[in-house]
Amino acid sequence: MTYDVVALVEQAPDLRSLVKGMVGAGRELKVRGAGGGAVIQLCDEQGRPLVGVEAAQRVDVPDEVERLLGAEAAQRAPDPCWWVEARAVDTDERSVAVAHRFADEMTRRLGGTVWSSPPRLRRHLRQDAERHPAVAVTAEKAWVIVQDRPVVPMSSWVVDAFAECGKSGRGLQVVTPADSRITFPLRLLLNSLKARWVVENPSGGHYDGFSGVPLAWNDETGFAPAPAQAGAAGPVTGFARGSGGTGCQLLVDLKVRHTASEYLTLGGAAEALAESLGGAAPAAWGFGEPALSPWDRSALTRECRRRAPRPTWLVFAGQGEDGRRFVGTQQVRR
Repeated sequence: MTYDVVALVEQAPDLRSLVKGMVGAGRELKVRGAGGGAVIQLCDEQGRPLVGVEAAQRVDVPDEVERLLGAEAAQRAPDPCWWVEARAVDTDERSVAVAHRFADEMTRRLGGTVWSSPPRLRRHLRQDAERHPAVAVTAEKAWVIVQDRPVVPMSSWVVDAFAECGKSGRGLQVVTPADSRITFPLRLLLNSLKARWVVENPSGGHYDGFSGVPLAWNDETGFAPAPAQAGAAGPVTGFARGSGGTGCQLLVDLKVRHTASEYLTLGGAAEALAESLGGAAPAAWGFGEPALSPWDRSALTRECRRRAPRPTWLVFAGQGEDGRRFVGTQQVRR
């Protein structure tokens, strides 16, 4: 299992404050880089990873804090603030304590608040993965990420793991509690080929988050449909439980072809859809969730040009005057 802690700090973290935070987490810990240098891992005396710390991100759009962490966290967060996420690779006492000590030390030095969510998943999957800081379990043909939080986003951890799986031909599976919600960008990913949303059944076992079909662990493919049992056809009991009045959602899939031009500015279609259907232009964009950069079509276009001819995938989000939130993804190919 993994355990996430987010420090929303008042001042920009620098190298000195990060070092102090790591020392505060435990002087005996070893430090090493991971994820191409984007993640710092705090390891025990034997070199086993305990906690991964992602690079700090400035929060220019406070609505993203409320969308992903809840209203209480948003009310406590300073404005402006920086999002510093620490992920314990397991829910054992030491790993969780290290993550909290790091986050607490960061807020003590830089001001701010700490968010975390109590573990709800059963601790039964073996922890054997050290290939990627987001991955908890590996099968021969799949990586498994465990997300024990109320709202599960398409975080940069997940984006990077998905990219690595694509290079190696592996599938990616995300395990959540039964009462967790996944965001729209993550839903799109988990609906794709070789991906699966795995939900832990409170009464035991696992099932597919989209179909309710029972799943069982397979050492080759990860979670796969369980062998059929007499009288057990169809979704598991409890899959179609009441939604609690979540309201309606409108999904729009739009494809636009532009003529290549040095004067082209991207993002116009997304902006028009957001204004027409959501009541406001997007407030934020980014390459994962949280989307923390202010909406800026020129900046978005510059980044897509820089990455060309490789495709660029991004998230945009916002909120209309009536309080309705919207979120979308945009993929740019040349």
